[in-house]
Amino acid sequence: MTIFESGDFAADIKQVLVATSSVERFGRSWRLSRPVEQADGTVLTGKLGFERVGETESVIYDEASQDFISREERSQEGAFVHYALHYESQYMVVEIDPPDIRPESVRGALRDLIQENPYGHRFEVDFVSNGQAFVDWLSDVTEVATFKVSIRRPNPDFGRSREIRELLEESNAARVSIDARAAKNESLEIEKSPFGAYAEYATDEHGRVQAQGYRDESPSSYDSDQHRLSQTIEAETREPSETLFDKLIDALRWVISQK
Repeated sequence: MTIFESGDFAADIKQVLVATSSVERFGRSWRLSRPVEQADGTVLTGKLGFERVGETESVIYDEASQDFISREERSQEGAFVHYALHYESQYMVVEIDPPDIRPESVRGALRDLIQENPYGHRFEVDFVSNGQAFVDWLSDVTEVATFKVSIRRPNPDFGRSREIRELLEESNAARVSIDARAAKNESLEIEKSPFGAYAEYATDEHGRVQAQGYRDESPSSYDSDQHRLSQTIEAETREPSETLFDKLIDALRWVISQK
């Protein structure tokens, strides 16, 4: 806690998730809507989204000159999703809208918005897992047969290891994928090799890890994308926010029941 925090999570988080906050991420301006309390004041609901203004080129046929003319026009695009936050458990559920708004972009935007708050509150945002972490899976298996990792370039101020910085920045790569298979009668070494750093980086918001191995003689597999607690909800096209909030609150109750 900082000297500005009251120890009352509801009071403190309402000072952070406010409509006056904004952050720039990868050319997008992320904002929050004015939050509203629901479910007898136990849940805070709102919207998280971005707007982006750019230049596009359009082509028209000019009747006067009887010729095609190119001209620059300003374009504005954006997207938003709904969220519901339960005060007591401190769990938040957020809808996603791929490819514009993915789980990683939600967490990154929320982290940045929280850091921008003027009160110095130190809240952290992380995914809720429904299973093992990769390091726990490694400790359970006796052999690793295959390892796949896909990593992508992070926010520029992200503190990553020297190996990952060199791999992504010096190569000018937006994404790198590694597909490793153990030599005959051997097991892949993950934790003591660069693979360990790549896996840690990927599972911390910036990629995906997949592996196959054996626990004694029994096959075992791991996929980081399958270890985030999620639920599918039915939503109509352009469904009103009021009903979406109701569905998210129901999903929030389910999340709380799982933990």
